[in-house]
Amino acid sequence: TETDVTAVLDALSHIMGQELAEGRQVHLDGIGYFHPCLTTTEPVTVDTKRKVTKVKLKAIQFRADQTLKNEFGVLKVKNLKGGLDFTQLTNEEIDLQLTKYFRTHPFMRRHDFQYLCGMARSTAMRHIRRLRDEGKLKNMGGAMQPIYVPGSGYYGNNKEVSVKTE
Repeated sequence: TETDVTAVLDALSHIMGQELAEGRQVHLDGIGYFHPCLTTTEPVTVDTKRKVTKVKLKAIQFRADQTLKNEFGVLKVKNLKGGLDFTQLTNEEIDLQLTKYFRTHPFMRRHDFQYLCGMARSTAMRHIRRLRDEGKLKNMGGAMQPIYVPGSGYYGNNKEVSVKTE
């Protein structure tokens, strides 16, 4: 009945909320994966006191299971007016964009880089890995939620950046 379905969905929502609040990923077989995405209320640096109080939930991300995607069927699309522009930036142009960006921002996320350079996610990640390998960017966040800052001597940063390990 409608009442039974409502009760099940309410219980599911409650349990999912508890699991997501613990930082866990929730998988509903045949539907997909849900996981929390965090952000900060203000810029956080190595010297910031009480970092934990500056973190809040930004969104709950969803990634569909292949089973659900297969249920989607045939995709009907129509062309956009004007077409798309996929001009590729050179490494020097990327460096120039990052120099401008870091004049007004203390850190950068992958999404910021992707938007700044007009790249797809995979292309942005490839360039970020290259820049990290060259020492131009350093990850001051975690592996799952990286926060990139300029490496020493790059993009207007003239001081050494160190990662605090516990």
